[in-house]
Amino acid sequence: MATTARFIKAADNTRPYKSHRYDLFGPKIQRMLTLYSLAQVNTWLLLESDPLVLSYCERPVIVPDTKPKVVVDFWAGYAGRDELWLINRSEEPAADIDATLPAFAQWAKANKFKVRQLPPSEAVQGKVYFDNWGAIIRELSANRRYLQPALLKSVREVLEQQRPIGALCRLLPEEDPVLVRVAAYAMLHSGVASCPDIATRELGPASLLELT
Repeated sequence: MATTARFIKAADNTRPYKSHRYDLFGPKIQRMLTLYSLAQVNTWLLLESDPLVLSYCERPVIVPDTKPKVVVDFWAGYAGRDELWLINRSEEPAADIDATLPAFAQWAKANKFKVRQLPPSEAVQGKVYFDNWGAIIRELSANRRYLQPALLKSVREVLEQQRPIGALCRLLPEEDPVLVRVAAYAMLHSGVASCPDIATRELGPASLLELT
């Protein structure tokens, strides 16, 4: 990631008028965070589900001299780049940042941030995908602390051949099936394994996993 800036907490925690509040735990950043729209929640799941994203932060920057106030929704840190994500509030084509927020655009370029604008339709990519990743993140938040390296190694060895989640539990009968499932989810989260139909079918015992 770029070394010009790192964000570890929100720059603005003001709750927008009439917005919902979502208090969440981010396994990738190992802390609680608060979001204020479903579009932000789904975008957060995109960050958690992408193994190329190494770290992220909600509301990292308040854009100066804007009325009404503009807050960057997320910073996403990759191995070779930093991105600032803005979720558009309408389906209309995104305005040119260079024209609408020239000082911010200049600052982002100077600090080697790529500015990414996500329309709501992209932020809400698909209900099945987000329901599945919501389930994965909840399981990891609750149970990943109980995973042992030996169990992760065993699950990885079993996945040398593509298998459904249910088969992992049957092939490792001496292990707690809940932790076997969590180990499989941890591998999806880290990008060690993938599930080809995670965007189209509800995650369950029949879901196929394979090493990447």
